[in-house]
Amino acid sequence: MSSQKILNIAFVWNQHQPYYRDEQQGLFIMPWVRLHAAKDYYRMATLLEQYPKIKATFSLSPSLMEQLEVYVEERATDLYLNVMKKARELDEREKTFLLKHYFDIQHEKVISRYPYYWQLLDRRGMKEPGPDGLLEARQRYTVQDYLDLQVWFNLVWIDPEIRKQDPFLQGLVYKGRNYTEKEKEELLKHHYSLMEDVVPVHRRLQEKEQIEIITTAYYHPILPLLVDNYSSLRASPGLPLPRRFSFPEDARAQVEMATMQYRRYFDVEPRGFWPPEMAVSPETIPLLADLGFQWTITDEQILSRSLGLEVYRDGYGHVLNPEVLYQPYLACGEGTELPIIFRDHHLSDRIGFVYQHMSAVDAAADLVHRLQVIRDKLMDSSGSYLVTIALDGENAWEWYAGEKNDFLHALYGGISNSPY
Repeated sequence: MSSQKILNIAFVWNQHQPYYRDEQQGLFIMPWVRLHAAKDYYRMATLLEQYPKIKATFSLSPSLMEQLEVYVEERATDLYLNVMKKARELDEREKTFLLKHYFDIQHEKVISRYPYYWQLLDRRGMKEPGPDGLLEARQRYTVQDYLDLQVWFNLVWIDPEIRKQDPFLQGLVYKGRNYTEKEKEELLKHHYSLMEDVVPVHRRLQEKEQIEIITTAYYHPILPLLVDNYSSLRASPGLPLPRRFSFPEDARAQVEMATMQYRRYFDVEPRGFWPPEMAVSPETIPLLADLGFQWTITDEQILSRSLGLEVYRDGYGHVLNPEVLYQPYLACGEGTELPIIFRDHHLSDRIGFVYQHMSAVDAAADLVHRLQVIRDKLMDSSGSYLVTIALDGENAWEWYAGEKNDFLHALYGGISNSPY
């Protein structure tokens, strides 16, 4: 077997937000579409341009993209933006909202990096006080403090490397306090600009063939349950269930709507499908195949249950029977077949939950080492193999020192420099 045998790696980043818009009020009740666009969605894609050898897959959920479009086209607002009025005009309820929610980001890993923002948090209390405590805390803030808080919250929700590359944003970081209303308005323009750029940058990278964009069911329903809620009994026999229901036409409509939106944004047909919550069933296979999808993805635990074969690991988490996990399969359902890949649950969870406790360099080195171990174990096996690492593309990063950038630079650089 050649010493140059290559191990294939699939990174699949799932970018999703539930539908937060209150249609009666014309208002987003939560800000996470806007904030993660400013901090994660745009930067996760553009960072790849520095590593042309690295390819990745991004699942952009239809509900996320629709909300981005509404924000940009309608200059829509959300509850968190509704308290961005001039600081001297804030009423007591709005001041309370600011003190309750404008520290909604990881305290130790993010806020502590900025001395005056940390002071504002300390003045309120590191642990959110109750109603009486918030009433008391309001008295400890001046009009200027509320303005500075408005700026800091929206500033740290922009990716740190984007801030470094933008003179205006970097100037706000250096200034630290005593911001002006004009600076606050300009900051919010950056949020809308970043939301506007999310879809175009993904389209550009897909056209360059550095990424593949996949889709999912439009409003993220659990498709197997929508097709037949009693399908859950396969995984959990004896599970107490309500009366049986089956709405396969609704499941199909969710996927058809996603496909139509995808064509409108990217002018091509989607090839891959991310099952919401990675939930799959034999009944969903003909649905996806009939609508033209060429592959889908789920978790290694589904593979184990389907094959009746355990994926064995040693005490370090290395797979002892790698030929089982690290290859694509054909999923069969109702006489139809569809290629399916299974993520390495352990490696995916290390990115999601473990590496935040390590330095970026050590975390990336650990993952590259684990990939090398997989490759070494497969050296004497015939054929090609694929390690799939798949997880949310936004929620882990605020727990990392240096956000996503230090870790992904070290990881992508380490893989780019490896001949294997």
